[in-house]
Amino acid sequence: MKEPQQRIVLFPIPMGELENIIKACIKAEFQKAIPPPIEEDALITRQEAAKLLHVSLGTLNKFCKRGTVVSYRLGSVVRLKKNEVLGCLREVKSLKHSRNQI
Repeated sequence: MKEPQQRIVLFPIPMGELENIIKACIKAEFQKAIPPPIEEDALITRQEAAKLLHVSLGTLNKFCKRGTVVSYRLGSVVRLKKNEVLGCLREVKSLKHSRNQI
């Protein structure tokens, strides 16, 4: 059996459009080949952590002093790991549901 022949069709295309098509193809291939960065290990500021937890900076300081949230000092700057901040959240069991079961 004969293999089907591939046809090459050429048509005029502006140089800028051809460059954009090539750039898009190369970018797509690089994104497939390079794994995305791990966001959980990212260091965040105290303000970002407080916003993430929906608490004030004072409350976040209390959490750090108690050891609920671990903070890291980089020179004079304090940073927190995003995955550790999210890991400190715990599920709270509602008393309303447990009273109905008694």
